[in-house]
Amino acid sequence: MNTLSTSTHTIAATTVCRGINHVLRRESWACAELVKHAGKVVLVQLPFGRLCFEITPEGYLGSLHDSIDPALTLELSAKAMSDLLASPGKLKEQAFKAVKITGDADLAQLIGRLAGQLRW
Repeated sequence: MNTLSTSTHTIAATTVCRGINHVLRRESWACAELVKHAGKVVLVQLPFGRLCFEITPEGYLGSLHDSIDPALTLELSAKAMSDLLASPGKLKEQAFKAVKITGDADLAQLIGRLAGQLRW
């Protein structure tokens, strides 16, 4: 059940964008890769709601209120999130296995590579 308001989702998406963009500012190569996908929308579906992002022409993320037709959807179910938090092992590896990916395979592959290579 979605218990958060749309404005809460927008605030959360904006906060996530700020954090990711902070990391991207230090990695010009990553922005150059994301520029190739400018204008595409990524939807992150979590048990508590949806977060929507658009890749900007500069290679950063911008938050969106919502998206009807995202290029890429990353979905983490409540069960997968619970299993992820309860499982031993490396969190990053477990997270990749827990996410259901639908849509643009090239963009999904790039996001996976950035998640693994960027210094968080």
